[in-house]
Amino acid sequence: MGDGDEQMLTQLPDGSFRIGADERSPERLRFDTVIGGTATRATHSGCALYRSFTP
Repeated sequence: MGDGDEQMLTQLPDGSFRIGADERSPERLRFDTVIGGTATRATHSGCALYRSFTP
């Protein structure tokens, strides 16, 4: 991730997503902090990523 390639997301029972097609992949993505129906934060394998709003 981060290199511009698209990766498949597979939803897991705990609400997070596995990144990539390999079932052994430890990479996880979780969306939270929803404001107005839009997630403003995602956690990628423990690293918080924030959506910024610019006009």
